[in-house]
Amino acid sequence: MNQETQRFIGNLCFTLLAIKKNLVQMGKTQAERNYLEVLKKEVEGVYGTMMQRPKHFVECSRLITESTHKSVSNSTLKRIYGYVPAGNNYTPSTFILNTLSEFIGYGNFREFCKHCKITEQKQEETNVKEIAKSTAMHLECATKGLHQLCNILGINITRNKGGVRYSLRNNS
Repeated sequence: MNQETQRFIGNLCFTLLAIKKNLVQMGKTQAERNYLEVLKKEVEGVYGTMMQRPKHFVECSRLITESTHKSVSNSTLKRIYGYVPAGNNYTPSTFILNTLSEFIGYGNFREFCKHCKITEQKQEETNVKEIAKSTAMHLECATKGLHQLCNILGINITRNKGGVRYSLRNNS
């Protein structure tokens, strides 16, 4: 094999690895990217302060290592939190996501995402119940108002099995 062929094969392997990395990153769902933002806040909560200064990243990195026995460098934390530029498509590795999830009390990032999804569903159910309750209250108020208006205008409203019957009262 001549040098040109070897160089071509080397470049091809490099390109294939880059494509594989991009496909893996594209495979991460939008929800997981959103959950990364939640994960960052949770890490700050366990750490005890917002990550704003270089010393925060160093201290947090040390705490993560002590807690999980896995290393996440302060440079990686800086990239995750946007303290240093990391490029638009930067996504932490699965190892990093799992380690941060473990640091805040979950087995791995998938488990953390599952917890987030359940929490979102419960919040949506609560929102639907609140909307239904609010709508019922507004409907009750509107019904009372409608009855009062009908009385003022001299319109009789009677309910029967077939629906609502309207008739005008004679006010004379």
